[in-house]
Amino acid sequence: MSTQASEQSFYLSLHKASVVQPITTGECAPLPSNENLSAQTHLRTLQEWQRYCVYIPVELNDNAPLGTRLDLIFLGSAKVYWDGEWLANKGLPGHNRLQEQVGPISRSLLLSPEQISAGLHWLTLDLSTQHHESDFHTLFYRASLSNNQLGLKTNHIVPLMLIGAMILLATCFAFLFFRYQRALSYLAFSCLCLMSAFIIALELIKFYWSYPWNLHLWRLRIILASVILAGVCLVSFYASFFQSKYLKYWLAGTLALNLLTVLTVKSFDMSNYVVFISSLLNSALISLLALKKQAQAKAHLLMLVSGIAAMLVIPMSFIDTWFAALFSVIALVNLYALIGHFNLQRQAALKKSQLEAELLRRNLQPHFLMNSLTLICEWIETSPKQAIELVEQLSEEFRILNKMSAQTWVSLEDEVALCQMHFAIMQKRQQKALSLNIDVPATRYYLPPAIIHTVIENAFSHNRIKAGDNFEVTASEQNNRLKLCVKTPYRQRKHQGQGTGSAYIHSRLQQCFDDDYEFESVQQDTIWLSTFLIPLQKQIPA
Repeated sequence: MSTQASEQSFYLSLHKASVVQPITTGECAPLPSNENLSAQTHLRTLQEWQRYCVYIPVELNDNAPLGTRLDLIFLGSAKVYWDGEWLANKGLPGHNRLQEQVGPISRSLLLSPEQISAGLHWLTLDLSTQHHESDFHTLFYRASLSNNQLGLKTNHIVPLMLIGAMILLATCFAFLFFRYQRALSYLAFSCLCLMSAFIIALELIKFYWSYPWNLHLWRLRIILASVILAGVCLVSFYASFFQSKYLKYWLAGTLALNLLTVLTVKSFDMSNYVVFISSLLNSALISLLALKKQAQAKAHLLMLVSGIAAMLVIPMSFIDTWFAALFSVIALVNLYALIGHFNLQRQAALKKSQLEAELLRRNLQPHFLMNSLTLICEWIETSPKQAIELVEQLSEEFRILNKMSAQTWVSLEDEVALCQMHFAIMQKRQQKALSLNIDVPATRYYLPPAIIHTVIENAFSHNRIKAGDNFEVTASEQNNRLKLCVKTPYRQRKHQGQGTGSAYIHSRLQQCFDDDYEFESVQQDTIWLSTFLIPLQKQIPA
């Protein structure tokens, strides 16, 4: 066990070979005797609730550089000797819990030039492990000589910057959730960033705070709980972002897998590994199911699959080095997706406002109001009762339209009621015997507002209506879709009703169904047939 001294960087691991002797009474001798040097044991064989004499030979071919430190990290209390001389205490060892005093988990001791001269040296640890709460697979983490403390701190700059970035993102999206829009994807992303920052901080804390070694178990428990919460946040983000209908089931399944992992896997590192990879797998499956409807799902799926592959290829290295980093990468990629989603939502909100205004504008056209008011003026003198009825019907139609203009979805029942109201008004204005036949199921369906009404309104506005004309509205289920057919009279060589009305219909359908709809409006002899084929919607989407 030797090394070539270097002024730039020096590191020597000391725990690969040592002499470990359990003792039941007394204290350890500062130096080993000849009879107890026969057996060499790896320090990772130390167990809980014991007291040991540990003798570690340290052979240096050259003088170690100035500033060399002895670094000790293990779950136990100890008296530390170097070449038979007491060096420091890491707590106080004992033969039971009452005698033992818990010390810090790590201790860094600066050695003098004489102590690190070339030759054989002995590191002696009078060590006890009485304050453990449960079995650990590993108690001894490191015994080493090094002079790279500054470099170690420098390596933490990027993780510390990631912590700050994650906290900032968590704050921003929490603000968006509470002050802008109660979208679950915003809240899930905020929690994901917060848990990412917390996990990175828990990994770094050991370099900045030498906490009592009996708290190490609680630190590991907190890390595991944080990984579980981060995994749930990850799955809930993807389920909400891709608008999965089975959000509750995804979360319940993820929590059940996490609970099963905690109960069956004893190693904390392996538990974190299984919990994280199961969360990645669930998120990847959600992205896979969203491929057909969401263009962004492909990029997310590739990223998640890459993370899963990295964990499978280098599992232990991944846990120690890249575990929190992948959470940060996922968070940053999701940030990019959310910014795009946020922009789309703003555009959708603007489009919604335009559609609201268009619906009201189209039904407050000057010629419609002028003709209606003219007829009311005539009836006030000749038929006051009919004038009052027409005023009430106009008022009711405008009230319904005003309410519908702010809605994205309306029931088929309400849409039919609006059509009947408009038809009754137009029948009074035309003063002709007209009929409206409605054949729709009693089942409650939801659709964009005023699309059927627009077809009927177009028929009155752009056609010559005659007595006896028939209007017909039918609805039926067809291959898990809702088929709507609207038949109206047609008496012009060139139909004039497919301008702003058709644009409004397409905009409303696009708003609700993206491109997953069909709308066709064609002439059939003296009939104009408008056909809608839209996804079956039996409840208002969340």
